[in-house]
Formats: sequence, structure tokens, C-alpha cells
Amino acid sequence: MNFNRSIYFFNKLAYYLISMDEKLLKFINYLLTPPPYRIFCDKLHGFNQQEFIQLISDLFEALGCQVTPGPKGPDETIDLMCETGSGNYTIQCKKWRWDHKVKVKDVREVYGAAVKHKAAGVLIVTTSDFTENARQFSYGLEPPRVGFIDGKQLFDLMKQHLPDVVSRILNPPSSEANRA
Repeated sequence: MNFNRSIYFFNKLAYYLISMDEKLLKFINYLLTPPPYRIFCDKLHGFNQQEFIQLISDLFEALGCQVTPGPKGPDETIDLMCETGSGNYTIQCKKWRWDHKVKVKDVREVYGAAVKHKAAGVLIVTTSDFTENARQFSYGLEPPRVGFIDGKQLFDLMKQHLPDVVSRILNPPSSEANRA
């Protein structure tokens, strides 16, 4: 009788350990799988800079803005000009790796260009993130105001306003489908 109980106990223990392994593997897989916004931003690195700027332009047009290319020149840090009912805004597009954050120096440059062009505000859009110092720098500034759109916010805005584009970026057609 004791022998049967022992076998029963070990069978239950083995089943428990196996199910724990499956749960543990699922959990580890969850931890190792990057969030969708990071996958999206990583795929944007396959775009050249002009394609990325056009994507941001399309987003702001979907938001109801009139968007034009920014001024060209060696000292210009403005990629796009965005006209809204409340004024003109400058937009700087930074297609950076997720581990390369936008720093105070970068914000200062874009802010200076916005002041030069008498913009109502400036938006910095990046596929990465901003340092805390970069965000804090903007708090005490006189107008124009500085707005930040990081990679996660960019993904969320794109999903909301250009879902077909997000779908094409995340799930590009296979080469097999293109041949058919």
C-alpha cells in the first residue's frame, strides 16, 4: 500500500514539475520577447531617413495638420513644418536605436531652430526615448514649447491613425506573395 502511495505521489510531483516547466518556459519567453512597439521601431530602422520623415509627415497629416518639408541647409535641424489652427510647429525626426536616447544637446539644437523660425512649438519624434535631463530641460523654457514623442508613443499614434501602415511594417508581404 505504501508503495502505491509513493508511486502516486511521485506521479503527481512529476506532473506538477512538468506543468511548472511549461509555465516557466512561457514566462521566460514572455520576458525575452520584445514589446510590439520595440519590434515596430526596430523595423523602422530599415527605412532610410527620407522614408522615415515621410512616414512622420503622413502621421501628422492623418492628425489633421498641413505638413511641408523643413528648410534645407547645413545648420537646419528641422525636418518638417506642421501648420495647425493654433500656429506653426517644427518637427525633428530621429530614427535612433532604442538604446540611444535623445539628450539635452539635441533638444537645445531643435529648440534654437524653432525660435529662429518663430514657431509656436517644436515636436521631437524618435524611435527611441529621451533622457530625463532632456525632458526636464524643456520644463522651464519660454515658448515655443517642446513636445516629445518617444518610440512607444509613436507606435501608439501610428496604430490609432495609420493602422494599415503599422500592419504592413510589422507584417511585410513575403517574397512568395510578391511573385504570384
